[in-house]
Order: sequence, then C-alpha cells, then structure tokens
Amino acid sequence: MPDASRQAKGLPLINLIEIEQAEQVTAVVAARDFEKDAMVLGTKLGEVKRTALSEFSSVRRSGLIAMNLEKNDVLMSAKLAHDDDHVVFVSSDGQSVRFPVSELRSASRASGGVRGIKLAKNATGVSMEIASAGDELLTLTEFGAGKRTPIDEYPRHHRGGSGVITFKVSRATGSVIAGRMVKDSQELIVISQDGIVLRTRMDGISIQGRSTQGVAVINLGEGDRVGSVATIEMAPDQAAATAEGPAAKTLPGMEPEAGSGKKASSAKASSAKVSAKRGKAALGQADAAMRKADATLKKTKSNGRKPGPSSKRSK
Repeated sequence: MPDASRQAKGLPLINLIEIEQAEQVTAVVAARDFEKDAMVLGTKLGEVKRTALSEFSSVRRSGLIAMNLEKNDVLMSAKLAHDDDHVVFVSSDGQSVRFPVSELRSASRASGGVRGIKLAKNATGVSMEIASAGDELLTLTEFGAGKRTPIDEYPRHHRGGSGVITFKVSRATGSVIAGRMVKDSQELIVISQDGIVLRTRMDGISIQGRSTQGVAVINLGEGDRVGSVATIEMAPDQAAATAEGPAAKTLPGMEPEAGSGKKASSAKASSAKVSAKRGKAALGQADAAMRKADATLKKTKSNGRKPGPSSKRSK
C-alpha cells in the first residue's frame, strides 16, 4: 500500500484484496505472531466470539470466513487478546459491560458468536475493546463530546448483561459512536464526515466518571458529525514536552558558570553606560551642526545681496 498525503483519495481496496462490490471493511488488525494471541470479534448486534489467531495464519487473497453473522448483523471490531485480559463492550445509548476474555470459549472460524451485551431497543454496539490494568476508556459522541474514564470504575460482570452506564447521552451530545482504550502517552485523531481532522494530546482530554456527559473534544459545523476515531503513540520527545513547550537546549561549551547571573547584570549596567555616553556625543554633534548652519545664514544676510528679476519671478 503506497504512502499518500492527507488530501489524497487513496487506492481502491479492491486493487489490493478480492472483495465483493458491495462489501465493506469494518475492522483491521495488525499481527506479528500467530501462535500466542486470540482474535476476539464483536458485532453491532452485541455478539462476541473468540478464535485462536493461528487459524488466520494462512490467509488467501480472497480471504477466509472469520465469523458466521446473523441476518442484518455487521462485524464492527476485531482485537487481539490474552486470557487475562477483559472485554469491554460499548453501545450507542451509553451502556457498557466488562467481562473476562476467559469466559469466551475458543470457537472455529466458521461458527457464530454468543451474546456479549444485552442491547436496549434501537441501540447498537459501537465498540468492543480489550482492557488491561491501568487503561482508560475514551468515549466519543457523534456531536464531538468525549471524556476519559479509568477502567477500574467499570465493575466486572458476566457476558450477556446490559452493563452499566458509561456516558450520559443527551440530545446535545448525540449517540455514542466510539470507545477506545487509551493511555496518556497517546494522541487522538478525530475525522468528521465532512473531512475535518483534529489531532490532540490524550492527556488534554478530561478524566470524568462514568455517569457524565464529557467535554467538547471537536467543534463541528452545522450538519457535520464525527465519522472516525484513531489513536496513535506520541514520539518520545513529544511525550516528554510540557504544555508550555519543550525546554530550551544548551549547546556544548555554552553552559552557564557559577555567578553568571551577577556577571550578566554588571554587563548590562556597563552596556547601558556606554549607550548613554554615545547618545550624549551624538547630541553634541547635532548641536554643533546647527550652530554652523546658523552662522552660514547670518553671513549670507550680511552681504546685502538683493534679489534680481529672475528671483522675483521665481518667487
């Protein structure tokens, strides 16, 4: 896949993999080792499934069946997980459920899933995340409101329940559209449906409790909504920078010596004296030039020269 700029349209995915005309990509997973982890899949109707990652080690260009979906159901998330991790399912109405990965039996690729969260009427699953100790759950709504909540505030339940509230949804905030496990060392990228991109530090987003409405993360225009959310790791030097900006660097050989503050003060004082002397000298030179001009004018008048006709006409 070639690199491209932000404004580029990109390469049609059908040129890279064989997919049907109406088929859409809903989840992407990067894997290096196919022997240790498991693949956990989540759908919009609240189903979840666990499959050994080794079953995906040999993927054909035309793809493999990863999950048998129910009618009108759509795959929304795919994550790598260990037995000691936890699954966090988030719904569009602001509910979430947390349960251990070990509760999910390992199923084959062609099998269907089991209920992960019990959805309310008209609600859908929007995110399925894998949580570890110390993580925070970032929730974002369609109108740009968001917050971070420590994962410790989410009680552990069994799969299949309706869970607990994770975001206080209102008409002003809109429905929850994304949930991500994040850390302070990351950055957040939000892309709206109109193509507006926001990039911000994760530690700049407010940490709040589960039953709150969050704060404005991105300001959207009329009719615009949040379309996609991504998290990236900050560079080490960027993560170490403070809110006031990076500290000034001292070049080798330019380190300040002991008592350099007093030396700098005395140097400034002597510089001020020199400037004052130079100013007085310049004023003296200007006065001398004025006196010379006055003397020349008086000498011209003392000659008694009368203006001629041409001078009158010129006047």
